[in-house]
Amino acid sequence: MLSNYVKIAWRNIVGSPLFSAINIVGLAIGLACCITISLFVSYELSYDRQWNNADRIHRVTRDFFGNNLRLAAVAPPVAPLLLEDFEEIEDATRLLNPGGIALRVDDEQYLEDALVIADPNVFDFFDLEFIDGDPETALGGPDNLVLTRRDAPVVEDVDFFPDMASAIEAAREAGLQVGAVHLFDP
Repeated sequence: MLSNYVKIAWRNIVGSPLFSAINIVGLAIGLACCITISLFVSYELSYDRQWNNADRIHRVTRDFFGNNLRLAAVAPPVAPLLLEDFEEIEDATRLLNPGGIALRVDDEQYLEDALVIADPNVFDFFDLEFIDGDPETALGGPDNLVLTRRDAPVVEDVDFFPDMASAIEAAREAGLQVGAVHLFDP
């Protein structure tokens, strides 16, 4: 039975080549569009799904309607205002990427572009795995910072912090205190 279908299809292709070519090209374009849209939707639905409470985390953006500009950032006072005005919002945290900052470690200067300034409650939202330090107190003061594993070389010792001497020394010179180290580099 399958061989009959193949024979009929081949006869139709040979009998009307232009019509068959149009159908085959249309089918190929349709399948390509369907696969592309499916991949795009799958990617968009998986965005930031690595967090345990991803269904409860929302990002506030702003739109400028005059020139069709969308920004994924709002002014810092928006978070407390939203908490005050909407009782449905349980908590809010703010993240700010200030851009590249020049850091100096042992007479060597480099540009750190992966710096993020955050509220102390940021670890209530994003469940990061910590190598050392306490997430509750890691950002307890304005001079506290949290390093990622990328920033702090790991040495197999019981006490983690003395092995990051250069990173901690740079933080101390800047008047900062290392509160914790986590594994995930967002």
